[in-house]
Amino acid sequence: MKFEGAPRHRQHAINMVPLINIVFLLLIFFILTSTFRTIDPIDHQLPEADSSEPGVAVQAVLTVAADGELTIDGEPVARGSLPATFRAAVAADKTTLLIKVAQLATISMLRDVMDEAKVAGFDQVLLATRRTELEAP
Repeated sequence: MKFEGAPRHRQHAINMVPLINIVFLLLIFFILTSTFRTIDPIDHQLPEADSSEPGVAVQAVLTVAADGELTIDGEPVARGSLPATFRAAVAADKTTLLIKVAQLATISMLRDVMDEAKVAGFDQVLLATRRTELEAP
C-alpha cells in the first residue's frame, strides 16, 4: 500500500477577468465624463498702453478691420496683394509699419499680417494699443 505524505496544495490561478472588467469600466467612465476643448495659447485681449506718446515716427499704417478688410494709409488693399504692397512701401523707404487691429479681428489674421510685414523687410512693425483710464493716486 502506498500512502501519500502531506496533502499537496493545488496552486490556484488568480482570475484576472474581473480586474480587466473593472479597468475597462473605469476607462469608459473617464472617456465619457471628460470634456475636451482646444486651448488658444494666445490671449485675444489687445494690450493697453501706459502712455500716449509714440516712441518712433510711423511711416505706414495698416488697419485690420473685424471682418478682415485691410487698408494701408487709408487705401483698401486686397489680402492677396498685401505682400506686393508691403514690398512697395519698403522700396519707398517706409521702414516702420504701425498695425491697428480691431478688437474683434482674429489673431490668426494679425499673425499672418505681421509675418508678411517681417518678410517684406520692415525694420519695425508696431502694434497699436488703446490707452486706458489711469486711476487717480
